[in-house]
Amino acid sequence: MRVKRKIKYTLIRAFLIPVALIVLLGVLSYQKAAKSVTQQYESSAEATVGAVGNYCDLLCNTVEVKMNELVTNDAVNSYYGRYAGKTDSDAMQTFREVQSAFATAKGTCRYIYGYYVAAEKGGTFSSESYSLGNDAYAGLTESGETEKLAAAGSAWTGYHRYFDEALQIDESKYGLSCMRRLVKGNGYVCMDISMDKITEMLGDAAGTPEAYAILLAPDGREIVMQAGELLTAEQIPFSAGELLKAAEGNAQAAEDGKAEGADGVGDAQNTSSYVQIAGGRYLFICSAVGKTGLTVCSLIPESAILESAQGIGTMTVIIVIAACIIALAVGSFLAARISGEVNRMVRTMQIAADGDFTVSVASKRRDEFQVMASRTSEMFVSIRTALGQVVAFGDEVRNTAERLAEANAGVAESMQDINTAMDEVAKGIGQQSEDSETSYQQMVQFSGTLRELTEETGQVQQISGGIMEEIAAGSKEVSELTEKSGEAGRSTEVLLSNIEEVQHKSENIGGIVDAIQEIASQTNLLSLNASIEAARAGEAGKGFAVVAEEIRRLSEQSVESAAKIQSLVDSIQESVRNTTVCAKQTREVLDEQNASVDNTIEIFEKIASGVTGMADTLKKVIEKMSEMLDDNERVLTAVQSMAAVSEEEAASAQEITATVNTQLAAAQNMAEQARQLCEATEQLGELLGKFRV
Repeated sequence: MRVKRKIKYTLIRAFLIPVALIVLLGVLSYQKAAKSVTQQYESSAEATVGAVGNYCDLLCNTVEVKMNELVTNDAVNSYYGRYAGKTDSDAMQTFREVQSAFATAKGTCRYIYGYYVAAEKGGTFSSESYSLGNDAYAGLTESGETEKLAAAGSAWTGYHRYFDEALQIDESKYGLSCMRRLVKGNGYVCMDISMDKITEMLGDAAGTPEAYAILLAPDGREIVMQAGELLTAEQIPFSAGELLKAAEGNAQAAEDGKAEGADGVGDAQNTSSYVQIAGGRYLFICSAVGKTGLTVCSLIPESAILESAQGIGTMTVIIVIAACIIALAVGSFLAARISGEVNRMVRTMQIAADGDFTVSVASKRRDEFQVMASRTSEMFVSIRTALGQVVAFGDEVRNTAERLAEANAGVAESMQDINTAMDEVAKGIGQQSEDSETSYQQMVQFSGTLRELTEETGQVQQISGGIMEEIAAGSKEVSELTEKSGEAGRSTEVLLSNIEEVQHKSENIGGIVDAIQEIASQTNLLSLNASIEAARAGEAGKGFAVVAEEIRRLSEQSVESAAKIQSLVDSIQESVRNTTVCAKQTREVLDEQNASVDNTIEIFEKIASGVTGMADTLKKVIEKMSEMLDDNERVLTAVQSMAAVSEEEAASAQEITATVNTQLAAAQNMAEQARQLCEATEQLGELLGKFRV
């Protein structure tokens, strides 16, 4: 029972070792896959939010440029610096030009929702249908909304409460507002970005339907979108204070990481971390919008990030469970089969131990158990044959002893000399027999040791063959890696070619911009000449003067548009140059990788050559050992034959000595020995009678 349990549990424990390794492999694979997926997702999300932040910064800069153009406009400065508070025709004409300039600015920029001008002296106006009133400047100042403005500076906010109440503006129509002072006179200009433009921009920052895209303003306004829908204040599960606190934590972590040289905490512009908000754990990414004080944020649930890795975890668990079940089933099956064979053999051996040698051992297996059963059955047959021969020999000895007792006569005198000679011969033969037996035992041990060494050397040769197969597989994988690296290098060359083509086309755009500026300059000159001619014509040239003024305005707008196009072209060329540098660095890395792969192939070839040499050497060693085994068998046979001869000679000498001593002792001693021999033979017969043959 102990043997059965020992074999069974030993096999099961042996099968549990690869099962444990499979479990460990599954756990490590899932952890590595989850970490890689998470890092890739985080990097992609940070890049997306950073791009949206840059786009928002571009929108804000465009609005600020528009406001700067308006507050530095000649008509605006002339009216609020010279005609403010006057009601003559020149003042009214200049005021209409101011209103026209603001209306034109809004019309040329589709994402500007509205504009508002409140001055201490002079007209106040807005893009809304309601009038601000003459006390707008005082009301705006008293509201405290202008306190954040620095001297001649601007400020971005999410609300302008005073204008909302005075003009009955719906806060949901605009998303951001920029306010700045007038250059001439005491007054303020405010301009809004429409909510539609803000939601369009935030729609690109969400990433997944479960994520929140957020725009935070310095005055606490939060614009939140989820799944492409703008959320109301009641639908938002968190507060602006929580987000601002998390953003400050991100900024502090970025500063600490920058000071310590850490990686993965972001920078001063874009930061990210995991936070606990609204009862869940989220990846919080925020990007500061230039120097506006605005912040673009994204809240992505951690569960959404790990969702792609969950499929890997599920598959890993299924494979591990299946491997465990299969390993345990195979182990239990093998243990049961082996235990059954061993139990059958033990029962047969027990019957033979009780004296019944008529049994035989059989096995249905076609492995070592069948060989052992066959050899055991042959052993039982040999024992039965030997026992039969011993019984027959005992009968013969008993008959011989009786005849010897009857034929015993006095021959003592004639055997005296023979006794002396045979003593000396018996001593020499005994010493020779002992030396032969010692030599035979030593040769048997040497033969076993040599056979074990031959088997172990054969196993080493088999292992070296397996190593050669692994080396061949590794060389194949390295060759495939070389081909893929080559493909990546060719793709990089194509990318560089495309980048150079984009750069060349952007330079062509610069030429077009120069042509536009030249045309605008000529148009401006033409307008000036037309104005001069209209002035000369007097009253008849007033209509032509209006046309000349419009031509001048178109010329100025063309110059402004050309400047913007030139700025965009410069930005594109800078991006192209940066991309070219990155592509060249990638090509260098691929070249280094190809060199490393070539070195790896060379090392594989050296290892393969070494293993091949070792295998050839082992083959020669095995051949020599086989020859030594053959020689050892021949020597062993010779020693065994010599030992057998020595034993036969010793037995003969002993028989002769016994005979001589018996003859010398007299016939009575011979008769007594014959009687004792008969008794011993009878006892042997009784002992052999217990066995069934």
